[in-house]
Amino acid sequence: MSAEGNIELVRRAYAAIAAGDMATVAATFAEDVAWHAAGSGVTSGSKQGRDATMAYLGGLMTRAEGTLAIDVVDIGGSADYAYLLQHSHAERVGKVIDHDVMQVFRISDGVVVEVWEFFPDTHMVDAFWA
Repeated sequence: MSAEGNIELVRRAYAAIAAGDMATVAATFAEDVAWHAAGSGVTSGSKQGRDATMAYLGGLMTRAEGTLAIDVVDIGGSADYAYLLQHSHAERVGKVIDHDVMQVFRISDGVVVEVWEFFPDTHMVDAFWA
């Protein structure tokens, strides 16, 4: 795909997340997508496959007790990748997280095949989701 097509794919996925349209989100991922989240906490590590990735994303929403808000700050791309900077805010069990998250999406044949998710402070993220 073109850089513009890859950017649009990721924009569509994030608009669907905001709308709670998880079927559209799932359709942006390859069946064998791999999602890698930095850190060493309960939400960290690699998730293999669409079902595991969707369970991870849904689990974040559940763990955040309905408070997870994601705003796209910036997005860019190339023929094989899209890059997204997002600002996330969530609250759970008396804790608050409010930070930026960087994600890199590898895209092939019009679907996301791999994602790397990076945080400015993995210890803070691990503690929040614990």
